[in-house]
Amino acid sequence: MATWSRSVACKVNLVLLLVYMVLLCSLVSAPRPSGPFECDNGKNIPRNWLCDGHDDCDDGHRSDEQNCDASLPVQCEGEQFACEDGTQCASGQHVCDHDFDCDDRSDEKIA
Repeated sequence: MATWSRSVACKVNLVLLLVYMVLLCSLVSAPRPSGPFECDNGKNIPRNWLCDGHDDCDDGHRSDEQNCDASLPVQCEGEQFACEDGTQCASGQHVCDHDFDCDDRSDEKIA
């Protein structure tokens, strides 16, 4: 009889574990918002422009760059480079032009 009880307990635990895993997976794979992102100034931009290191909203406080995962480095394209803080990209043509293109001002630092 004790063996049957352990077997039932084992099966119940397995079922509970499976239910937990299904619930966890459904939360992780919950649908993300689709359609454009609305900036603080009302401008709409494509969602794939979020957290790309550019102030695509042109609203002065980079509302499309807020709440980004800081552990992910920004991905710069072409002749762009990542500013030292890793949160945005700047054009290589704007290095040492006496205009701060990086919030951390690293585009105007002399190496």
